[in-house]
Amino acid sequence: MTVFEKGKDGYACFRIPAIVQTRSGTLLAFAEGRKLSCADHGWNDLVMKRSTDNGTSWSALEVVHSESTPTHHVTIGNPAPVVDPGTGTIHMPYCRNNKQVFVLHSTDDAKTWSSPLNITSQVLDPTWSWYATGT
Repeated sequence: MTVFEKGKDGYACFRIPAIVQTRSGTLLAFAEGRKLSCADHGWNDLVMKRSTDNGTSWSALEVVHSESTPTHHVTIGNPAPVVDPGTGTIHMPYCRNNKQVFVLHSTDDAKTWSSPLNITSQVLDPTWSWYATGT
């Protein structure tokens, strides 16, 4: 089954997919939703779909994080979700314009997310000019 399909759900295409299984068994699929084109930079949102039947079916697309408007495009991408097996907390590092790294957290199976926390200066070398979490 195709989870993210080019030209669907209001996005030109989807890139950089990632999937995790939560402690409750829910599958969470994340990607960059590239709104206007398939270009690496532009109106790119962090999007997600969930499956509670082991991938047989998937929910409607949810926007996890976006900062773009029609007149100001921000590249949010490179999702790199990690589930803490002890607490079940989902940690979501991601990049903003490939110049900063932020992290979101969810403690309720990705139903809600924390506010973004900028961790760029805490974990990365200040001489680097480009960041990419995820694959």
